[in-house]
Amino acid sequence: MAAEFVESDSNKYFTAGLLADCGENLQYVPHWFIKESVLDEAFFIDPETQLPRSYSELVQYNAASLEENTLKFYSTDKEYRRMAASRFGQLRNDFRRLLKQSMTFNPVKNIADFLTEFVSDQENKVNVTEMQNSIRYYNQLVAQTEEIKDKISGLEEIVTKSKSYAQKRFTISQQEFVIERAQLDELVEKEAQLKNEVQQNLLKLKDHGDDLAIQQREKAQREQLAAELNDQRGKLAAVAWKSIQEEKITSADHELQGIQKNTQNAQTIFHQFSQNLKVMEQNTPENVSKGEQSKISQGIATIRAQGVCADLIGLNSQLFQFIENKKEQQWQINHEIQLLAGKIAKAKTEITGLEKGIKPVPEKEATFRKGLVSFLEKKFGNGRVTFLFEELEFVPGEESWEKAIEAYLGNQKNYLVVEPKLYQAALDYYQQVQKNGEVAGIGIINLKKVNEVTYGAKEKSVAKKVQGKNSLIQNYLNYLLGRVIACDTVEELEQYPIGLTRDGFLYQGFVTKRLKLKIKYFIGSGSLQGQLNEAREELTSLKQQQTSLEKEAAGLAFIKEMRALD
Repeated sequence: MAAEFVESDSNKYFTAGLLADCGENLQYVPHWFIKESVLDEAFFIDPETQLPRSYSELVQYNAASLEENTLKFYSTDKEYRRMAASRFGQLRNDFRRLLKQSMTFNPVKNIADFLTEFVSDQENKVNVTEMQNSIRYYNQLVAQTEEIKDKISGLEEIVTKSKSYAQKRFTISQQEFVIERAQLDELVEKEAQLKNEVQQNLLKLKDHGDDLAIQQREKAQREQLAAELNDQRGKLAAVAWKSIQEEKITSADHELQGIQKNTQNAQTIFHQFSQNLKVMEQNTPENVSKGEQSKISQGIATIRAQGVCADLIGLNSQLFQFIENKKEQQWQINHEIQLLAGKIAKAKTEITGLEKGIKPVPEKEATFRKGLVSFLEKKFGNGRVTFLFEELEFVPGEESWEKAIEAYLGNQKNYLVVEPKLYQAALDYYQQVQKNGEVAGIGIINLKKVNEVTYGAKEKSVAKKVQGKNSLIQNYLNYLLGRVIACDTVEELEQYPIGLTRDGFLYQGFVTKRLKLKIKYFIGSGSLQGQLNEAREELTSLKQQQTSLEKEAAGLAFIKEMRALD
């Protein structure tokens, strides 16, 4: 899905949009892009199969396109929106929201239309992945809430049972005390009875002097029994008191253990929150927003000041989301650093080759050429194979046409040149290699067939701007460029069947298009130094990007020390 725009000042077109492969399950990953020109239909529909291109097919087609302004993809929606906004005059990020709020009041006649236009913004692509992650995280919170409720219910049930058990123990203790008190009262009553009997016996002793000795012995025995009963009563009372006190001590111990456990848990929670807060406050760099940290800091300060933990779960949720967001940002930056490292290594290898005079031709063509040289040397003792661009040189004073002519030739400048008599052997090698794997796109020039006809070049053709190192190459060059007329202006192009301007505008088949001029240049002795300069500039740019990303990554290194509460 794409939209084409035109800049009124420069009258230049650019295209912005997104691409995504979407199946029956409606799941997709958006790929945002911007193109500095109109979007040709071939980017959407394959002309050969007449089928829509997939994302991977479009990437390959875009990479192979000869146009200078190809699709530029953006890895994140934020980066794409920033680049797109810059094309409209650096609009603020909240421009669209403020624009809706600035609309004049009109009575709402259709609620659905109102919500679609001013609230839900359904015309824009919904970020399904972000929505799913939000729903999944909400469901996790709901599940955690239910688990906490179950734990609270279980604890309340335990407290209720504990109170019931304590009440029963107290009742049993009272019952045991009543029983022991009844037994004690019974003993006291018996003691009183015995004392009464003693008094009666004394009176009888007075009356019965003969039985005095017997009565005295009985009295002694009864007094001894009374003493034993009194001692037993004291022991029973002590046992009853000790039992009650032990129950009270056991209950107090349980309460004390619960208080100590809760105190320890609270201390652990505040310690962990304090550690997280300390890491955030000490390590958050200036270039990282501290909005979330401020909210969490204020919440912890409230808990410390008031001594309550009512919103501890909410603070922990904010801390968890903050950590996850920063970890994702850290991963993206590290991934970009790895990609840049590969590009830097490739650029260094290319510079080393250029300093040795080796132009960086595509690996496929270079490998094929090396194998063909070895094949011809073994068979004929002569293995000279060159690329077409090595056999060409610009006419002095015509170097300004370098970009346009090389863009027009495209991959043709990489065609291989062999002696006419070796062409068939080279073709046999091509077929032999093809059996071992696909090597499409490599060209071998049949100079013998080309030179059966002498091709001339029109006076104003771009063939006059380039010259071959020998007559055979010159004749083939005339065949390629002799009908392409060099024009000074775009308006002049339509006067000829094929026309080309210095700035890369090509008119052919009744169609005018702009060629991609941002390519590597191979023709002429000056192209080597030009490539070397461009490669060094690219390496410098890549290193600057790497340094910037490494600084940003260092600013997020503190996130590995942070964790949310379990």
